[in-house]
Amino acid sequence: MTRRWDEELVKGQTELLHSGIRSGAMTRRLDEKGGGTLLVTGICLALVAVAAGVLAFVTWGLAAERAQSVADLAAVGAAQEVVAGGEGCAKAQQTVEESGAQLVDCAVFGQAPIITVEVSIQLPLHYRIPAMPAVITRRATAGTV
Repeated sequence: MTRRWDEELVKGQTELLHSGIRSGAMTRRLDEKGGGTLLVTGICLALVAVAAGVLAFVTWGLAAERAQSVADLAAVGAAQEVVAGGEGCAKAQQTVEESGAQLVDCAVFGQAPIITVEVSIQLPLHYRIPAMPAVITRRATAGTV
């Protein structure tokens, strides 16, 4: 009895499937209209995400270069000030503040005419990139020859 019931169930399902295909009900469900739009949208979103990531890294790299330039400029200015008989670290502080950074450390080694100035600065970023520091720290050394 179970076998006959299974055969009737399969026969009924087969007839239902064939009648649906003939009437067009199943063909509309298998239609792929709009699939290309979704694919293109997904690709565009992925490209935008990659471009945003690249832009963030490039911007951070440019800020790091700027911080190094500020540190170099402060060290050279401080060395020139010491050679001229002034206070080198005060000149470094002024240079760093005018550049929008913060002086962390300044040290003058030796006496004129042979001196070395070490400057360490921090440049805060105006944006936050996850997994990257919010403050860039750079060191520079300058002196007489």
